Amino acid sequence: MDTFASELHTAFPLQLEANHVIDNSQIFVGVFPRGPSGSELIGTFQNTSSYDFQDEISQSIYEICKVTPFGVLCFFPSYALLEKVLERMQRTGKYKELLQFKEIVIEPRSGPSEDFEKIIKHYYKTISECKKSPTGCTTVSNRSRITGAIFFAVYRGKVSEGLDFADENARTVINVGIPYPAFKDPRVTLKKEYNDRNCKNGSLLPGMQWYETQAFRAMNQALGRCIRHRNDWGAVIFLDQRFTTQRNIQKLSKWVRPSVKQFSKFPEGIGALREFMKSKSLTLKLPEEHFNELENTEEDNRIVHDPFASNFTNSKTSTESADLIESKTSTSKTAAFFSRKHGKTLGSRGKRPFI
Repeated sequence: MDTFASELHTAFPLQLEANHVIDNSQIFVGVFPRGPSGSELIGTFQNTSSYDFQDEISQSIYEICKVTPFGVLCFFPSYALLEKVLERMQRTGKYKELLQFKEIVIEPRSGPSEDFEKIIKHYYKTISECKKSPTGCTTVSNRSRITGAIFFAVYRGKVSEGLDFADENARTVINVGIPYPAFKDPRVTLKKEYNDRNCKNGSLLPGMQWYETQAFRAMNQALGRCIRHRNDWGAVIFLDQRFTTQRNIQKLSKWVRPSVKQFSKFPEGIGALREFMKSKSLTLKLPEEHFNELENTEEDNRIVHDPFASNFTNSKTSTESADLIESKTSTSKTAAFFSRKHGKTLGSRGKRPFI
């Protein structure tokens, strides 16, 4: 509210931040500061380019998906980081492993609106088929025991702000990093400088405060995809050590803050998430074995066809050592997927002015 008041040069003497329509038992909010191998998860620009960080994020997403039935949304700060992680998952074989029990859908950087409609319909359809099944599973492209789908997207994109993911369409929302605006973007730089010059008279927020507000506004918009009505429930996971500080927690929406729990060890967090999901199994009417992390799922060595993420499609070569995969080919395909120039831009970062 402060940023709106300062930008509009208008005072709001009466302000109300109401409670959510749900109670605390309907939401699980977990902060995972470390990945499965114990390494810290700090999604700064310096860290995100390292393979260690990308592998920790990949494994974390994989483990969360194993204990979450139906739909999972996973948000990244930028297409660049999303591209890096997906490419790394493909090279290490983690992408194929995830495909064994979750259909993978990816928000495109650009392209015709018809492409996006096809993608979102496929996501909804997969979830719907799982809901209709007595086991909570369906079959997709010869892969049985598909428990739902995961939608990889970016903050400020169409998925994070313009679509409804009620009930089983989003039982878990995974948040990777903090979506700060591009630091070197000329518009961002000029706006920060302008605010710093004019904040002394109280009419505007200081540049850095404005900058941080933009990040958490985008994040809070994405968090809202999880709970859409009074009977809805779900989990919100922060894969970033920076949310262990009260300074950042206080910038989250009011309905999220009271439920935040920090788990110093990743297995503890996954265990708590699993128990939360199992506690809702009566509502979902799913059998107990659905929540056993798919430990008995056999590896499918057949060629996997993923029509909506073909640039990351895995085949038998996915099980080979990453050193034997031609990174040049993988990189070019990945870049092609995220750099299509034709058609209408869908959710491109920075396509609308900041406020």
